[in-house]
Amino acid sequence: MMAAMDIDWIRQGLARSGKTQRGLARALNVDPSAVSRLLDGKRQLKAAEVPKVAAYLGIPAPTQHGPVPLAPDGFPPGGTGRIVEFAAREYAVVPVFDLRLSAGPGAYADDRPEPLHFQVYEHQWLRSVTPAPVEDLMVGLVSGDSMEETLHHGDHVLLDLSKRAVGADGLYGFRSEDELQVKRFARNPVTGKLTISSDNPRYPTWNDVDPDSIRIIGRVVWLGRQV
Repeated sequence: MMAAMDIDWIRQGLARSGKTQRGLARALNVDPSAVSRLLDGKRQLKAAEVPKVAAYLGIPAPTQHGPVPLAPDGFPPGGTGRIVEFAAREYAVVPVFDLRLSAGPGAYADDRPEPLHFQVYEHQWLRSVTPAPVEDLMVGLVSGDSMEETLHHGDHVLLDLSKRAVGADGLYGFRSEDELQVKRFARNPVTGKLTISSDNPRYPTWNDVDPDSIRIIGRVVWLGRQV
């Protein structure tokens, strides 16, 4: 268990916009009074609860050496993915961006947008999904129906940002003017030209696209969905 003196990071997280003790209680599946006792130092945080707390608050969990320092805006310095350690286990902290990954309107006017929050994954599990370094990963929130039934509105997609060119066929995020979209890409092995399509047949398909005209952001390697 964590000592009561180690809960300042939780208080910091609860001070962020939209974060409440009741919401934290729901994330932990405990009575709100349990969160009150935690903040009052009358209850200790279980090791298994740490990743859940960090995921709800959108901040990294403390390492074995103490809490991760936060920048004034509430994000860890650097704003990129990182590894933290707690209770002799490693957790990957990955930034989450609302990038409007869709065929519809989606502002992506800033090359370095601020993350909405950070998502915590067990590092060993994440390595089973992708060998990409944590600093080359990001999570995007899907908006719209252009990729149904593969991707639904509200899905979380994990992108490998080291994949900046279409190699194997699959789903890729790419920059289109002021939007970031996710589409299905296929590369012609003879001409090298790309076919870009939506899984929803109501949306158009583009054939024989010059790869140099497309700015690939990364390849989708995993998706998460609420049921």
